[in-house]
Amino acid sequence: RRPPKSTLSSSSAASDVYKRQLYFLGMEHDNNPQSVVYEEIKGKLDYFIDKYNQSKITAVIESYIPPLKSEQEMISEFGASGFLTFQANKLNIPVCCPEPPKEYCLMKAVEKYDYSPLKVWLWLFLNVLYYSLGDKGNLDVSKIKNLLWVRNYGQQIFKLNDYTFIIKELERLLDKKLPTTIENLTEIKFDPQTIYKLQTPFLKENYLNDIGNVINLERDRYITKQIINLLSEEKAVFALFGHNHAIAQEPAYLEYLKI
Repeated sequence: RRPPKSTLSSSSAASDVYKRQLYFLGMEHDNNPQSVVYEEIKGKLDYFIDKYNQSKITAVIESYIPPLKSEQEMISEFGASGFLTFQANKLNIPVCCPEPPKEYCLMKAVEKYDYSPLKVWLWLFLNVLYYSLGDKGNLDVSKIKNLLWVRNYGQQIFKLNDYTFIIKELERLLDKKLPTTIENLTEIKFDPQTIYKLQTPFLKENYLNDIGNVINLERDRYITKQIINLLSEEKAVFALFGHNHAIAQEPAYLEYLKI
């Protein structure tokens, strides 16, 4: 489901900002330790270190800070974020992950954009379902805990108890009968591409795409503010994100850095 080939792509904000103390790399996900992209990242990091006092540099990644393992394991399991974390640890460079709290973007979709909590809950369910599916559309028993977390999370954050809404709406969207309990979803074979299209922020086919879009937008706004805060503290920031995030965040950095 991920792009098979990684392409490193520096945005214009990342290509000539050494004097501004920010280097922002956008790239596609790649978990192949043999990929040449990792040599490129290492070269750019080394160049950035040469330009700045190493004690002022902060490495910034998305999602979360992964646990340290061997270099190959870091790439295989966590991709570019794992590789940058490994390299930064070797150099005693701090790693920062400026992600918003889990509920932040979901509540923004409800409070700022007026989407119903039930629909935002359904989007979260589909998003987690997509990333829990095997390549053939099967849902392994070990992944059920992810969906149980979504059910409990909706009850906790949105104070919702009507899980039947999710099942009924999924049945309508997928045009198929589904079990009434999460545990029995292992009996169903899903089409990963269909689930992807339902929840991705990069399409405009249904209201769930719109919810995904505003959640993504608020996530990028939050991350951008945290990185600008680091720059305002005179940190030298070496950031590595998926390239859609680099594109979305670029205008704010251009404005802040007055490039």
